[in-house]
Amino acid sequence: MRKIKLVISLHEMIAEVDPGRVYSLRLMLYATVFNVFVFLLDSATLWAVLHSIGITANYLTTFVAVVVATMAATLSLLPGGIGGFEAGCVAILTKLGIPIEAALTGTVLLRGFTLWLPLIPGLLFARRDVIMKL
Repeated sequence: MRKIKLVISLHEMIAEVDPGRVYSLRLMLYATVFNVFVFLLDSATLWAVLHSIGITANYLTTFVAVVVATMAATLSLLPGGIGGFEAGCVAILTKLGIPIEAALTGTVLLRGFTLWLPLIPGLLFARRDVIMKL
């Protein structure tokens, strides 16, 4: 492995990282707070989507659904948790009293807003960078 250039360059980059920054309590606190905000905002988005299709859902229900769906997405090992998130979210919403049609519709709309829609500007920026390098 030590003869492969990619492995050598990765090892050199990792060796240059200051351990104090990696184990910084302040940095971990910031990351935790921002991650909690992501869960809260994703739950609010799911709540709003369900309300927009005429389903009255409790915010706590949507929060639990998003947290469990995120765990399912992490366990699925697929990029973006595709499939695992949707299955987990629909299953939990259904178990918590949301009709399956509304749960599926709400989950697909949520993923459209939180995963697929943000990919469009990323694709455009990446394409611009590739064209600029040519």
